[in-house]
Amino acid sequence: MADTEVTTDEETEDTETETDVDTSETDTETETDTDTDETETTLEDEIIEDLTAELSETDENFNATVLAVKVKSAIREVKRAKKYTSNYTDERITADLQNYYSNIRALALYDYNLIGAEGQSSSTENGVSRSYVDRKTLFVGIIPIAKI
Repeated sequence: MADTEVTTDEETEDTETETDVDTSETDTETETDTDTDETETTLEDEIIEDLTAELSETDENFNATVLAVKVKSAIREVKRAKKYTSNYTDERITADLQNYYSNIRALALYDYNLIGAEGQSSSTENGVSRSYVDRKTLFVGIIPIAKI
């Protein structure tokens, strides 16, 4: 009987140690999830900040709220174009999106500049002609994830 009690005490100690380790891993995972959200927000905020600095100087009708919507939409479109598989965690997606800063910024700027001219490929007004690049060209370099 004495041997059984000693074994039980050792198992209890081992279980307590494993529980402590599991708790710290959970805390680390929670911190990582928080960092992930901050990183994605940081990318969005960085693009908004950069475009605000540029557009507020050149566009007398600048609208920060509309710009924020265009940036959020551009991020979603890049995510959709990448076709992330289910094994991609939010953390991996967020890290990968950092590689597409220029694409996201260009899409948001393109969409913002086309407000009021949606669906047009060119326009002429009072002798001023404008033609717009094909929006699809802004996705160059965004390669979808492939399953093998």
